[in-house]
Amino acid sequence: MNPEYRIFIDESGGTGINFEDINDRYLTLTGVIIKLDDYFKRINPEIDRFKEDIFGRLPGKSIILHRDEIIRKQNYFKILFDKNIQKRFDDGILTLFNELPYKVVSVSIDKHNHKKNYGYIGFEPYLYSIEVLIERYVMFLTDINSSGDVLIESRDKLKDRMLESGFRDLWKYGSPYQNSRKWQNRITSSSIKIVEKKMNENGLQLADLFAHPSRYDTLLEYKINAEQTALFGKLVCTILRENKYITNWRGGIKGCGLKLLSYEEIKNKRYLF
Repeated sequence: MNPEYRIFIDESGGTGINFEDINDRYLTLTGVIIKLDDYFKRINPEIDRFKEDIFGRLPGKSIILHRDEIIRKQNYFKILFDKNIQKRFDDGILTLFNELPYKVVSVSIDKHNHKKNYGYIGFEPYLYSIEVLIERYVMFLTDINSSGDVLIESRDKLKDRMLESGFRDLWKYGSPYQNSRKWQNRITSSSIKIVEKKMNENGLQLADLFAHPSRYDTLLEYKINAEQTALFGKLVCTILRENKYITNWRGGIKGCGLKLLSYEEIKNKRYLF
């Protein structure tokens, strides 16, 4: 069975349970769901044209849209110190965010509460969040009667092997809210696709750019944060809220397109990872 869709996944926030900075308390995994026909025929060409418009032709080199480098204006993004180029970049990328066809799902976990309740014997926050995120992807594919696969950015060899093993178990045995039949009917392979950042996957770059704003948007939705403070982040979240987050049957995004994992859900969870 060939996949019709693909979800590209990236994270915002540290992935371990050891952290000192309160700003790193919440880990967020964000997935961008794209129909593969749209990805190859429209999304890739339009993002590549945007990159060429801003940075020009760079034979043998790849412009990879990475939020941290963009914010800090590092490497290729040093040209953003020019305010005119910065405006062209911001306007162009917001236009892409608004017009390109995709859907977004974002899952966050409070690592402080996780560590307080479970200490060092608890499950790994990253792997649990991945499981919950892909559950929602399976639900999305079920709702539209379609199939898809999963692509994520590599972290390191050990973590990648853990993820590959856990994903195979999910595909084989299912999860608490999506049984194995649903996983196997909707996810086309028992293997998760893991690629390095240098492979220049535009879908992963969208996930990278959405993960940080989505984290703040989740905290806003669950009334933990009062507001998204950065103007550009507010503009991104406005676009996502208008028609990009996946929704429940009532059209709501809370618990569906935006999900914050609660202590009670974690306590009652059956773990595969």
